[in-house]
Amino acid sequence: MAERAPFNVLDPAAAGDAQRRGSDPRELDRCMEQMLSYIYASLPNYPLYLGQQFHAAGAGPDRADRISRLPRDLRRDIVSRLPVKDAARTAVLSWRWRTLWLSTPLVLVDAHLLPKGQDFPPTYSTNSQPITAAVSSILEAHPGPFSCVHLICSRMDSYRPQLARWLQLFAAKGVHDLVLVNRPLPLDLPLPATVFTITTLTRLYLGLWKLPGTAALRGASFPHLRELGLLFVQMEPGDVDYLVARSPVLEILNILGCVKGLRLRLVSQSLRVRIGDAPKLHAFGYLKPDQVLEIRDTIIMPGIKATTTSMLTSVKILSLTVRFGVRNDVKMLPTLLRCFPKLDRLHIMSKRCDKPTGNLSAKFWEESGPIENVVSRITVMSLREYTGEPGEVGFLEFFFQSARVLKTAIIVTANPIHTPFLKDVAFNKASKSSRNMASKSCKKCFVGSTGPEGGQVLDFKTGAEFSIPDPFCVFEVLTRF
Repeated sequence: MAERAPFNVLDPAAAGDAQRRGSDPRELDRCMEQMLSYIYASLPNYPLYLGQQFHAAGAGPDRADRISRLPRDLRRDIVSRLPVKDAARTAVLSWRWRTLWLSTPLVLVDAHLLPKGQDFPPTYSTNSQPITAAVSSILEAHPGPFSCVHLICSRMDSYRPQLARWLQLFAAKGVHDLVLVNRPLPLDLPLPATVFTITTLTRLYLGLWKLPGTAALRGASFPHLRELGLLFVQMEPGDVDYLVARSPVLEILNILGCVKGLRLRLVSQSLRVRIGDAPKLHAFGYLKPDQVLEIRDTIIMPGIKATTTSMLTSVKILSLTVRFGVRNDVKMLPTLLRCFPKLDRLHIMSKRCDKPTGNLSAKFWEESGPIENVVSRITVMSLREYTGEPGEVGFLEFFFQSARVLKTAIIVTANPIHTPFLKDVAFNKASKSSRNMASKSCKKCFVGSTGPEGGQVLDFKTGAEFSIPDPFCVFEVLTRF
């Protein structure tokens, strides 16, 4: 009998296929345990104190109970930092502690409810019935709100009614930090849509679930959500886009182990961008210089020296939104460009600003030094919403004088109906900036915009069409100059 090749633990689809074709149960268990270990390592910390010093510090040499004399708010803070069993037990200390647990926002980590002698993490075969029963009792007894709830030890497939009730309680009583991990199998257990109605969430991590259909996601509302983690979650194209679009203050998005692969078109004004290993990331945008960009473990800041760990060599197309009247935006540009050394196409959307801080001329770009991808790689460059302001012209002069292999340059003016400027003057400035071009074969186009104020926004239909080679190269009318 031929030996089956081991499957990749970071590919949940392969694990599901292995289960269906009857793989060795021991190999399947090993895969599940390893998958869970990846998930546990990726989860956020919870705000609990797990040491022993607190118990010894409660009494002085005379055995007097000094902690009970602390102000009520301080005692509530102490209770909120204890594991749930210890927090509930404080009610028997004295009359001063009796009502504190019920009046303190609940912190519940089900790993602290494991049977005595059972270490964390529980094994794949651990009986989760006692844990599930304890969680149900605690959530029913506590009036809320729930500050932090991590439920990671239950086989949710066996306790679907309990899960539905928990989510109802979260929505009714309010929860801020929620981690919900299903212990496999199955890998495609449907996540109840109720979770997307919990409007109090500030952090949400989901592990080993199948997201509901887009109809449920359209009803999602996360007005306070700042961090979202999807770990080995089965989802359809567009699901993450919906979630991000309905999370207006989202800053952090973590995704690990996608069942069907991942294609994203995210629209967010608040999202901080952290990119680890993304060897197939081809097009990236729109990125704003004032957004926080973290590549692997390096936060990209103006003037930082580019290294192999702070570069994304797979990106061929980059789109930026730049306020040329804001000095810090422009100072960030050379650094950003050096982070994408293999760029073939660069698109820049020029944005107006209410309070300009000064334009940087071509001299700034000269002092910044040569940028390798501008000199020897970029073949297409576009500048949209151009009005001829000094910062824009300074950038064009630098770019045209540096780009040796540039084949196409497209400049799109703003619509004068919405943005007052002298079109002829802007045209002349663009022409003068291209007099000393490094590339003698470059074709230049001047584009008059008839679009809305601020430029035509990339629409969802275009963004979701991955057959389009360059989703950012969409213009109204081209006029050669």
